[in-house]
Amino acid sequence: MAQGLRVSCNTTFAQIGMQLGPEKLDDMTRKFGFGAAPKGFDLPAAPSCFVAVPGGACGDPRLDKPQTAFSSIGQFNVRVTPLQMAFVAATVANNGRVPQPHVVREITDFSGVVVKRIELPPSDPIYSDETAMQLRKMMIDVVDNGTGRPAAIRSLRGEMGGKTGTAQTGVEGQAPHVWFIAFAPGIAVAVVVENGGNLADAATGGKVAGPIARALIEAKMKETAK
Repeated sequence: MAQGLRVSCNTTFAQIGMQLGPEKLDDMTRKFGFGAAPKGFDLPAAPSCFVAVPGGACGDPRLDKPQTAFSSIGQFNVRVTPLQMAFVAATVANNGRVPQPHVVREITDFSGVVVKRIELPPSDPIYSDETAMQLRKMMIDVVDNGTGRPAAIRSLRGEMGGKTGTAQTGVEGQAPHVWFIAFAPGIAVAVVVENGGNLADAATGGKVAGPIARALIEAKMKETAK
């Protein structure tokens, strides 16, 4: 699995997905927050779905083996928002605890005194401590040694993890979207570049979306250092 994640090998995860079956895959995505709009979020947000159906709802995961294989690598009827994928990255960073998103961090009065601070606790762990340790380690390896190296920040070696992604649109002649999700101390990021940006079919998640994630994390690091 570590090698499959490091080089972003589709067949590795297609085979694992078929072994697990669509019901188990759907169940785990729901633990991450798929299947409904983000709980407690203070802005309208679309749900992410392991099996999306027309109208924006999530359907029953009764899939055959080829459909399960495609779904296991984020294809077929998988539909996700960047917000949801940022939750996924944050959950890995939090050792399996799903965060509760909120736009407003604090409310102040006219003189700048904080009258209310919004601090929503994360969920209980959605998987074991062993799984948390291994998954976090593998995503860090992706950035240090794999397809996520274009996003790497030298000072964060061993602390920043990520995963690249390529999503075919199903539209003939249209270049795929490229993704990169990442976590680093104090921040989780999801970047999607539609149709590969200026590189189109030559784009990869690491090459195009990775540097954008790196820039966001570096900006956060500078802000924290002030």
